Amino acid sequence: MKRFAIAAAILLSVFFAFTVMHKFQLVKREELRVERQNHRAYLSEIQLAQADGITFDTSNFNVPSPPPSEDAGLIYEHIDAELKAHPFSKDEKDALWAARRRRLPTPAEVARLRSFVLGRASLLKLIHQAVALKQCSFHTKWGRRHPYADDFQSGIVIDKLPNVLTAESIVLAEDGDWEAAVRNQCSGFRIADHLLTTRGASAHIRCTSTVRTILTGIRILTRLGAQKPSVLTAVQSSLSAPLPTPRLSRTLQDEITFNDIHLEMLRIVVLRSKNPDDIFIKNELMDWSPMRPFARNPRHWNSFMDANIAVLIHHLREDSKAADGPYPEVKAKFLMSRAELRRYSSPDYFLVKELTSDDIDDMPSIGDEDIGLLKSSANNDAEARVIQTAAVLLLWKLNHGAFPEKLSTLGPVPMDPFTSAPLRYRREGAGFVVYSVGEDGTFDGGSPGVRPKPYAPHFRFPTPAYELPRAEQTKKSGRV
Repeated sequence: MKRFAIAAAILLSVFFAFTVMHKFQLVKREELRVERQNHRAYLSEIQLAQADGITFDTSNFNVPSPPPSEDAGLIYEHIDAELKAHPFSKDEKDALWAARRRRLPTPAEVARLRSFVLGRASLLKLIHQAVALKQCSFHTKWGRRHPYADDFQSGIVIDKLPNVLTAESIVLAEDGDWEAAVRNQCSGFRIADHLLTTRGASAHIRCTSTVRTILTGIRILTRLGAQKPSVLTAVQSSLSAPLPTPRLSRTLQDEITFNDIHLEMLRIVVLRSKNPDDIFIKNELMDWSPMRPFARNPRHWNSFMDANIAVLIHHLREDSKAADGPYPEVKAKFLMSRAELRRYSSPDYFLVKELTSDDIDDMPSIGDEDIGLLKSSANNDAEARVIQTAAVLLLWKLNHGAFPEKLSTLGPVPMDPFTSAPLRYRREGAGFVVYSVGEDGTFDGGSPGVRPKPYAPHFRFPTPAYELPRAEQTKKSGRV
């Protein structure tokens, strides 16, 4: 009996050991299957991206520079050197503020702008030289060893230059040189053209911001010259050409390149680290600690990175294919893509979850950034069409004595990029408002006494209180 009990115990021990070993082998087989599946998905996305013309080496962004005599980039370097040697003073920054707003400048603000223009004659000369050239290279050395360096392209201070041109244009208009004012203001579009030679989302944002600033200046000139046919004709003509607009598809493809380089750098850093736990800490931006379990095993870490990179490339690649279509269709595609990305809540897709989350302060998620880039370009397009249509309406009034009852009286009505339907228009007493429905499709033109919030592209005439010089607005409203 005792021998039987011992034999039974041995058999049970062997069976238990066999069961544990079998389950362990099943787990290992499943891990291996998932690792292979993730790696195949990763390799497949890389190949599909390359077939779409996407590169994973930023050195492929390098292009030959134009001849020095035709290269505006060299002039921008001189501008950068001048602004670093003689940065804007507080008074100059305050003066330029009047060139950044939609509100008409007061006489005191015009006087400050005049003083600024006279004091910065050498800077303006350089800007005019730069915008006179079609070709531009910012001489970015793509493909540097540290991948994060590629995000920070030329440090040239180009963002402030459109405001400087707007300041000069307002002064020219106040001096009665109206056509020169419009011509000078529209020359700022060449700065945006030059920015089209740069790459990535940051370059896209700088380009659309430049266009927005130039359009704000054209709006001011249109209001100031509302009774001058030559001004209105010049505005109409200048906005008939397409705006300098970055191709969103190329921007998203560039972001695939940058994201992949940064994530592959993270992969390598962890694999080479002696203590990966020290890398993944909780800081004020992100809690990286959930990645520690994956980082402790090289195979698990590679599989984790393969899975996350494959998902991100796939969705950005699909978004890039649709990115240059009509706004309503592209927005719907981006929103659907963002919703799909946010379904990845498993710890195995921690990077996908974090990079597409709204929880990181001051850092737009991947999906939100794509929609933001789409909106900024559509806003500029709508603003240009609204201002151009307003100029045509003001010309009609000068020629016929009254504004038309319908916008179609003027001829083909420009399309609202947010809806692919005609711009809206209505008479308001002796004036009018022409407008886009805006990015959420609900703007109805508003009313003369209330500033639209959020702003939607529109042009109201006569000048509404919220765009009058501040002193006049205060006087009208009865405030002191």
